[in-house]
Amino acid sequence: MKAPSPLVYAKRADAYVKQRKCVSAVRDCDAALEMNPDSAKALKTRGLARRYLGHWTRAQLDLARGQSIDYDEQTAATQKLVQGKFDKARSSTIRAKKQKREAEARAEKEERIRKAAEEREAAAGAAAAAAGAAGAGAGGFPGMGGMPGMGGMPGMGGMPGMGGGGMPNIPPELLNTLMSDPSLMAAMQKPKVMAALQECMSNPAAFTKYQNDPEIMDLVKKLGGLMGG
Repeated sequence: MKAPSPLVYAKRADAYVKQRKCVSAVRDCDAALEMNPDSAKALKTRGLARRYLGHWTRAQLDLARGQSIDYDEQTAATQKLVQGKFDKARSSTIRAKKQKREAEARAEKEERIRKAAEEREAAAGAAAAAAGAAGAGAGGFPGMGGMPGMGGMPGMGGMPGMGGGGMPNIPPELLNTLMSDPSLMAAMQKPKVMAALQECMSNPAAFTKYQNDPEIMDLVKKLGGLMGG
């Protein structure tokens, strides 16, 4: 049996469109275009079917190509309507993608800010704990026999809640003071400094090994002053 011609497929597709059987119409148009890719009838009919299916991009492409082969006013009116829907859908898609990118960027920024704040707070807490542990273990900074340049800073006696070197219960105002001091926070970002402070926090006796390190001692002196030494 001889297969239907492209025109037969296209005419049947047109009948399907009028019955709003648009999926069947697209299928027949596909068959017609496989045999004749330049069938204006099949292209315009498939474009119309896709219009009713809400496939605006594909509908616009089919109608534009069909009109370039065989222009007619009726299809031009449909094409204008489809173009408007296509432009609106494209704008909506672009806007949605932009909003998604902006939301992701905001979330990433907020996460960076949150992590940075946590790191600063942890560094300030560790520094305060280490300084308190060092002071408690040494009986007060100058109580170790008078350290040069310390100016006779009285013994700190440890910070409340130290519990033998654990993280202290740092008063909020003190923590804010520590975190708002740029030079202090910059010093505590150095791995060497943080390692020394953490060592002193876990073992106050280790404080003695840093007596001749001006960087560590300057920081400890400053911390002592902030904590009321």
